[in-house]
Amino acid sequence: MAEENENSILVEELKERLAALEKRLQETERHYRSLYELSPDIIYRLDGEGRIILISPAVRRLGYDPEELIGRPFLEIVHPEDRSKSRELFVERRVGDRRTKNLEVRLLTKQRGVQDYEIKCVNVALSARGHWDVPDSDIDAPEKRFICTQGIANDITMRKQAYADLQKKEEYYRALIENSLDVVFIVDEKGYITYASPSVKRILGYEREELIGRGAAEIIPREERKRAFHDFSQAILSKGAVIPNTFRVLHKDGTERILEGYGKNMLENPVVSGFIMNVRDITERVKAEELFRKEKHLNETMVQSLPTFFVAIDGKGKTLMMNRAMLDALGYDAGEVAGKDYLSSFVPAADRAGLEKIFASLVRGQLSTINVNRVMTKGGKVLIVEWHGVPIYKDNGEFDFFFGLGIDITERRQAEDALRHSEELNAKLLAAIPDFVVRTDMEGRIEFVNDAGLRISGYAREEVIGANMFSFLAPEQREKAWQDYLAMLQGDMTPNEYQFIMKDGKVSLFEVNGDILRDEGGAPYGLVFVCRNVTERRQEEEERRRLESQLLQARKMEAVGTLAGGIAHDFNNLLMGIQGYVSLMLLGINADHPHHRRLRAIEEQVQSGADLTRQLLGFARGGRYEVRPTDLNELVAKNVSMFGRTKKEILIHEQYQQEIWPVEVDRGQIDQVLLNLFVNAWQAMPGGGDLYLSTENVYLDASYVTPFKIKFGRYVKVSVTDTGIGMDEQTRQRIFDPFFTTKGMGRGTGLGLASAYGIVKGHGGFINVYSEKEHGTTFNIYLPVSEGKVDKGEAPVPAIRRGSETILIVDDETTVIEVTRDMLAGMGYRVLTAQSGAEAIDVYLAQGEAIDLTILDMVMPGMGGGQLYERLKEIDPGIRAILSSGYSMNGMAKSIMDKGVRYFLQKPFRMEELSDKIREALSEEGTRSQPPEG
Repeated sequence: MAEENENSILVEELKERLAALEKRLQETERHYRSLYELSPDIIYRLDGEGRIILISPAVRRLGYDPEELIGRPFLEIVHPEDRSKSRELFVERRVGDRRTKNLEVRLLTKQRGVQDYEIKCVNVALSARGHWDVPDSDIDAPEKRFICTQGIANDITMRKQAYADLQKKEEYYRALIENSLDVVFIVDEKGYITYASPSVKRILGYEREELIGRGAAEIIPREERKRAFHDFSQAILSKGAVIPNTFRVLHKDGTERILEGYGKNMLENPVVSGFIMNVRDITERVKAEELFRKEKHLNETMVQSLPTFFVAIDGKGKTLMMNRAMLDALGYDAGEVAGKDYLSSFVPAADRAGLEKIFASLVRGQLSTINVNRVMTKGGKVLIVEWHGVPIYKDNGEFDFFFGLGIDITERRQAEDALRHSEELNAKLLAAIPDFVVRTDMEGRIEFVNDAGLRISGYAREEVIGANMFSFLAPEQREKAWQDYLAMLQGDMTPNEYQFIMKDGKVSLFEVNGDILRDEGGAPYGLVFVCRNVTERRQEEEERRRLESQLLQARKMEAVGTLAGGIAHDFNNLLMGIQGYVSLMLLGINADHPHHRRLRAIEEQVQSGADLTRQLLGFARGGRYEVRPTDLNELVAKNVSMFGRTKKEILIHEQYQQEIWPVEVDRGQIDQVLLNLFVNAWQAMPGGGDLYLSTENVYLDASYVTPFKIKFGRYVKVSVTDTGIGMDEQTRQRIFDPFFTTKGMGRGTGLGLASAYGIVKGHGGFINVYSEKEHGTTFNIYLPVSEGKVDKGEAPVPAIRRGSETILIVDDETTVIEVTRDMLAGMGYRVLTAQSGAEAIDVYLAQGEAIDLTILDMVMPGMGGGQLYERLKEIDPGIRAILSSGYSMNGMAKSIMDKGVRYFLQKPFRMEELSDKIREALSEEGTRSQPPEG
């Protein structure tokens, strides 16, 4: 029984406990159901296929009743564009995914509208013991199975709209800042710029990126930084107060700008985190205010300093003020006149009625003309004054006061006459001055310019007045002009030269003299400049310097040329002796003689020496040996062909003008010129390169040929261009100097280009050179055109030709006499000799009838070859002569040959050349006249 009682008691306790649990469950269920029913968010539950099995009443916000959605896929109320990402959340999920998923989607209302929702969901499983279980790490274990997906959808439409509105407001305010005419700066607590609005480009010239990250002090003038630092320190302590300030900053171009604005400390605002400033450029306003202040001060100063009378009278006729000149003239102090009735106090009674009518007309706006009336002094003296009156009105048009300017008529007329004469004089002076006269303020803005300045520059007056004078300077000279301007303010009145840009864009050089204009107190208020155009003068001076340099160079070349010619002449005479004896020795031996080869080698060395003297004579412009009309196309082509066969590394380009004009040249000398230029080009291209040759018919006018002192007209131009290392200007200036070379010691004589220059000059032409370092070199040769016909025949190879005639040799060199005599004797001639002009005359007088030919030396002491020929021609008008010289056929030789000498023989000459020239001279047709009797 006891056991049954215990069991029944246990059962009752269990029933009570169960009832309590059921009651708590019901209370909990009611609690959660009330949350479920009243929740503003949509609470839902989905099965494994994503169909709705439970949804809270909050779904009515979408227009649906919960019952009509039960059993339908949740994706049906999801916007089509968001279903793909929603499917992954609701259907394509892993049972074992224990994470809470968040997703923003658009849900469709029943009326097919759209609302934004944030969805959170989680998977729910049932354990093997039948307990509901939210996901954990082993939800996909075999003893658990998926039950549903449970989630909540929060309407975020309003939140997103608010965010969008916030973005629009931000864009709006940003647009206001970005497009504001003012500049907005944000500076952090260390003074670094963290933000600058786009207007900074317009006001200060900087791009925003150039300023961000830089210290604000960098754009503040050095002398302003201490104050700026103090103001910034106070602003840091201001804690949000709006602080006005005006300060100077540096424009990107270095000029100063004045900024005015307001700043606020927003360092504690996490969005700004700095000191924000809104500033605007008031530079022009400050300048205008300063100008207004100056003008006001100037006006006040002018009024008080005027020698004429000045009086101000109100609408009731009361005296407001008089200037110093009027007070002094009337004998009053300023305090004695203020407030007094003007008519009764200072105008004689007889004049008051008329003057009162004038005042009345001024008050009514009827402006009066100039009038003359009388004024009484304190002592009773009456002055006759001519008045100029002006009424002043208030903004509403009411009369305010009248002021008048008066001049004692006697003094006025005297001053007027003086002023008229002065103005007339100034006007005539300005009209007569051919220079540019300009007056500026202290900042360089032009306030006046004379007519000559406008005429010279080409600008209209309105284009100049108000413009800054520095703006008309060439940009590269503005800094110098500014420094000169500062020096001028310190008293340096040294004239300077500047390049001004004219209206047509041309640049002219002006000599500028300036002075400072000062007021009565000595303070500068402006400047006056007289600008004289010196462009042509400087060009003429430069041209004169250039011509003087050319003349100096020409004289130097002439002097060195004379020296070189003398050396060549003497050296040729020495070579003549060697050549002559070698020729005589060769005359007596056969080719198989052991010494024959050695003698020929000596001849070759003599020829090399002759080539060297030929270069010296060429440089000395010693003339030509044998000239004849020549086709330069053929001559250039022949020489470049020979050159090209030995220099395979050079690529040669040839371009010849068709029907090239003939030129009269010594072909051997022009060969030498071309060879020198080819070798020079080859040496300038050590690694190989391109050589360009061209010929061209050109016409040179007088302006082009004047510096070269040659005649204008037709020329043939030969151009030699290489792609070598080029020359700098210093080298180019000396390229034609004798013995100048850029090669090392022993690698050149420095005569090649000098002789080329002399040879071309000796042919009546000129040569110039264009070159830049690393850009190659071009030599241009210009030779005058010949009217002759080109001779294409080749000179025959000379051979020894013998004779038996009598030949007179005249030479002051004993060696030349002896060797020439032996050479002639060896060829069978009868030889007479003379070592001076006087001796030659004696010989000719004694044996002239027997003399068939005379060989004259051109240069001899006492009587030279030309003078001797004239004397001998008086003795024998039919004289045959050969002119011989160590010089080439220069001007002296040509003058002698113009007198009748037909043949020229250059020393040193070989025996074959001598024999050929003798037979040519002796075969000349003509009759011999008998020598005079006695």
